[in-house]
Amino acid sequence: MRADAGFNQYAENYDLVLDDALSTTGERKDYFSNGRVKWYAWCLRSLDTHAKRLLDYGCGLGSTAPLLLEALDATSLIGVDPSDRCIAEARKLHRSEKITFVCLAQYKAAGDVDSAYCNGVFHHIKPPERVPALRQIYESLRPGGTFSFWENNPWNFGTRYVMSRCAFDEDAIKISPLEACRLIRAAGFDVLRVDYRFFFPHVLRFLRGLEASLRKVPLGGQYQVLCRKPGSSANPDRDGFQQHGVLSDDDAFGTLQDNGVSPELSVVMPCLNEAETLCACITQVCTALRDHQIRGEIIVADNGSSDGSPEIAFRMRARVVNVDARGYGNALIDGIDAARGKYVVVGDADCSYDFGDIPRLLEKLREGYDLVMGNRFQGGIKPGAMPWLHKYLGNPVLTFIGRLFFNSPCKDFHCGLRGFTKSAYTRMELQSTGMEFASEMVVKATLLKMRIAEVPTTLWPDGRSRPPHLRSWRDGWRHLRFLLLYSPRWLFLYPGLALLLAGVLLGLYLLTGPKTFAGITFDVHTLLYAAMAVLLGFQATAFAVFTKIFGISEGFLPEDPWLNRLFRYVTLETGLFVGTILMVIGASGSVWAISLWGHKHFGPLRPDQTLRIVIPGVLCFTLGFQVTLSSLFLSVLGLKRNRRTKKEEAGRSADRHAA
Repeated sequence: MRADAGFNQYAENYDLVLDDALSTTGERKDYFSNGRVKWYAWCLRSLDTHAKRLLDYGCGLGSTAPLLLEALDATSLIGVDPSDRCIAEARKLHRSEKITFVCLAQYKAAGDVDSAYCNGVFHHIKPPERVPALRQIYESLRPGGTFSFWENNPWNFGTRYVMSRCAFDEDAIKISPLEACRLIRAAGFDVLRVDYRFFFPHVLRFLRGLEASLRKVPLGGQYQVLCRKPGSSANPDRDGFQQHGVLSDDDAFGTLQDNGVSPELSVVMPCLNEAETLCACITQVCTALRDHQIRGEIIVADNGSSDGSPEIAFRMRARVVNVDARGYGNALIDGIDAARGKYVVVGDADCSYDFGDIPRLLEKLREGYDLVMGNRFQGGIKPGAMPWLHKYLGNPVLTFIGRLFFNSPCKDFHCGLRGFTKSAYTRMELQSTGMEFASEMVVKATLLKMRIAEVPTTLWPDGRSRPPHLRSWRDGWRHLRFLLLYSPRWLFLYPGLALLLAGVLLGLYLLTGPKTFAGITFDVHTLLYAAMAVLLGFQATAFAVFTKIFGISEGFLPEDPWLNRLFRYVTLETGLFVGTILMVIGASGSVWAISLWGHKHFGPLRPDQTLRIVIPGVLCFTLGFQVTLSSLFLSVLGLKRNRRTKKEEAGRSADRHAA
């Protein structure tokens, strides 16, 4: 949570600092506090939920506490904050028998809170510490308890400006609504709704009547993620969110156990209109878990089914996670984030995979492997299970490219049945929302040097009467595009170096005069194309470096030791020096060409002679200018990368001192 030392200094003037930052909106903090609490109260009423015991997590000076008590008609509230001075001030300002303020260090989660509230807290928490903080809130709530998570919306430029003016937001690491939902699900909550508020400043207050109808437009100044701790509540089925069930070892269909029981394995099934096959898949999973005494849970990540699939899953006591954003990757991301098991197995809900292979996947995971892939080509593909285009072209070619580009051990990149540890999944930070999610998982695991294994699995004809969701050419291209974009070496570097080398060699060969080969004469026109190849080759090579550094800076690609060693010698100064030398050579060649023209009294010249001076001169000058600009751009990219590295080193140092 927020560092107490950082907020202690603002304990006495916290409201003044915040009001000063908010002054650009024309409103004070009280306007926003009242707006958040009123909206939160309306949401709870719409759920027919009554909250008597409240938690204000990150309460600061406690100014929201009385508002929450009144709006929710609660009987008691606990305010928690890491700053002891803020807690002391809150106790002075709000003396009430209903309100208790406690320092975070002394707070003990008891699991008896009906509803929790927090605003603008998590952008001060280091990313690795966010899920543990959410788990503390989770453990404070009773089963079925609600949690109102408010954060500043980084997609709103006004919010960004206000935060830049706020002294205690200097260390803020903004959280997007999508990231907030992922974190909240990772902590075990079910997300009920996401709403956006505060669209209009004071000068446009006459438009605020429209805010309720704009609540789904992701441009408000703040957003609320309303979620619920799984378990019994007044209306457990409301909005399609069911009770959180853990499968026992003695029930073929799993029995809803005490929510305190943590499963070892979570089986996640993406689902879009799979009513014909979902029941059989869940039964197959339950049988595998029961026969091998595996404590597990089944999560059906429903992607907007209209055929009653969620109701089938609920009747069979699986846990249903509703995923609004369409896409195979989106469904799996939300489903996996909601998983509580140490290990996760994902498989399609169309009866094309044998979930009886789950114990074999789990055995490899228990041995210490991070990712265990099914291999359909080793286990067998039943007649009619895979179109010939996928069997003999799509899967083999894409798998070959993946193995070539990334040196991956996987021989079946796109098998839909796979298992992995939850910790490995978190490290992967997967982003793809479509079918290429399957490729990204294998690529990321390979790049992060995780332990990968394969087990044979059989692919059966699916049990659906409708066509599959997969579109051969569209999804095949998306997989190929992903593999290319994640491999700057093959997309930019190798083609660039080949062009560069070919251009240099051809140019040197033609520089002394025309050359005849197989009866064909190559002269200055070919020399011009050789110069173009050099320029294009350099640009492609530079793009390879830019892409690599950007990918590392943004966390898409892991650190590259070879690149780090290279940058010890290739610095901004080196690039500027080389660029200057090349431009001087190019300018000298141009001056030489002009002097030769002067000797001809600026009359006609022989192109076959003059262009052998002009083309290299122009090439060197242009190349030198590109080297200079590329060096400056690399330095700009390096600023963010160095800052990120220093923050990570500081975080590791702090963790070591804390330990």
